[in-house]
Amino acid sequence: MADTPSKRERGLMFRANLDNDEGMLFRFPSSRHLSFYMKNTYIPLDIAFLDEDGTIKQISRMSPLNTKTIQSDDPCRYALEVNQGWFKNNNIDVGDKIKGLCFAQNMNPVNQDNAGTTETGNPVAQMIRSDEDKIDYAENRGLRLQIIYRTKGGHALPPRLLYPIPESFGAEGGKYPVFYGPNGKFFKAYDASPTISAEGYGIEGGQIKSYLFSGIIKLDVIGLDDRPVDRIRGMPETIEEENIYDFNPESETEAYQAIRRELPYLTVDEWDVIKDDVMTFLKNRISMLEIVDFVRYQLVQIEE
Repeated sequence: MADTPSKRERGLMFRANLDNDEGMLFRFPSSRHLSFYMKNTYIPLDIAFLDEDGTIKQISRMSPLNTKTIQSDDPCRYALEVNQGWFKNNNIDVGDKIKGLCFAQNMNPVNQDNAGTTETGNPVAQMIRSDEDKIDYAENRGLRLQIIYRTKGGHALPPRLLYPIPESFGAEGGKYPVFYGPNGKFFKAYDASPTISAEGYGIEGGQIKSYLFSGIIKLDVIGLDDRPVDRIRGMPETIEEENIYDFNPESETEAYQAIRRELPYLTVDEWDVIKDDVMTFLKNRISMLEIVDFVRYQLVQIEE
């Protein structure tokens, strides 16, 4: 059962095998368009997307190490990953209902969609809710975006990796500037993905492009560990630097202690490996949630 952000982020990554009748059930706080990819995943999988009552809405095939995003066509609450071919071999198809999911409803009593504070006063994660919020968040921290976009001609483009406009472009440099035009609101970004061609259309990479908000199918902020960021810790932009965190961001000792509150298994030896990166992130005002996610991912690499 993957019922927390960290468990959902890791999923079945780095596993060498999966027994015939085993799988992983992903439970999300609410129904939404779910997205998965196979980075660092070596097992051929099938994934079923399930709605609130357990009805299978979609079954998709997922190939090992493929970083192309697989997205649910409809809002779903659950996803079930099993060995490739398992659904077919067991005569399970779209429209069938998986029973027994009621046990998952109360496994995590914290409503992760609500922002607030823990009993210790530390801020909890909150969703980056709108595409404009994501653009603003990525721009303020110099992060990349990944967009799945539908053109005016009706073509749904594969995921494209976007960067802020290069600094050499003057006032727009380092930004994802937003504008209003005759076709509605749009933003600009540097498309860093390679040029590709498909039947009926082509996509040029390595240039600045405009994207209508109305054409966005999915927009993700790409974090420091190359994974999508859907939750942040509140970091108001108007307060002074020293008030952003509940510790001194220039103190390695306090930074280590702050991260250990989230990852108590972090050792001093492991901290020595990653502390330079962490201190750089703190200096650049990166949110604590992203830093913790980065550290968690680095610990997996160290373990491997």
